[in-house]
Amino acid sequence: MSYKKFTHDVGLIGATQLLLRLGGLILIAIITKTLGAYQYGIWAQITVTISLLTPLAMLGLSATIVRFLAGEKEKEKIRDGFLSVVAVIIFTGSLLSVLLFCSSDFLASTVFGDINASYFIKAASFLSSFPHLME
Repeated sequence: MSYKKFTHDVGLIGATQLLLRLGGLILIAIITKTLGAYQYGIWAQITVTISLLTPLAMLGLSATIVRFLAGEKEKEKIRDGFLSVVAVIIFTGSLLSVLLFCSSDFLASTVFGDINASYFIKAASFLSSFPHLME
């Protein structure tokens, strides 16, 4: 019985990962077709920025959950630990998003050399709260 459940779970995870990767492949094809070279470069830099900010916002707490809550049997302790980690991640992610949003004009003029790119950085500050939307 456990072998059947294991193969079902592995198959489900594999199918989910395949669909996520195909979604990213389709998205990159659409983006490269519709955007010009300049806008695609900005989009690529925003994607890299978000992927760099995500681990900073998470503070390594996902590994902490796995390490300290995996052996816990009491549902009350698991819930409290999980909600505490989620609250800290939401706080740090929101703080980083606000900092990115507030410094968007400065970053646009220094990094991109064009103040009009601040709209893209403001969009990235919103999307950095939801990093899985960019994958």
